[in-house]
Amino acid sequence: MVLVSSADKRKIYSYLLQEGVFCCKKDNVGKHEGLDITNLECFLVMRSLRSRKFVTEVFSWQWHYYFLKNEGVKFLREYLGLPADVIPNTHRIDKTTKKEEEEHVEGEEKTERDERRPRGRGGRGRGRGGRVTEA
Repeated sequence: MVLVSSADKRKIYSYLLQEGVFCCKKDNVGKHEGLDITNLECFLVMRSLRSRKFVTEVFSWQWHYYFLKNEGVKFLREYLGLPADVIPNTHRIDKTTKKEEEEHVEGEEKTERDERRPRGRGGRGRGRGGRVTEA
């Protein structure tokens, strides 16, 4: 069994809270690229968080990808002693995209594309035989 020092655990937790995602290679002898911690220790810390349902895991092509949940954000804030206004980068909404979403919701009128779209069989404006039909 491998014991992870509390200093290394704090590094992993703070990185996870800052970014909102964490990835580590399935390599027991290598080191993590961003942190100076072995991949095995990173995997064990993240496995602990996954078992407590603070993160979700996706394993693909020999890499583990972990995504922080809202419960995990609360836990990490409490563990690290940070205020409630600290949120991960993946949970932040960019101001420009937020404005675009608001404009799209406010202007729910028909767009030019919706007006041009024919409402026939198949939704593509083509009848049988491949001929284009006028709408």
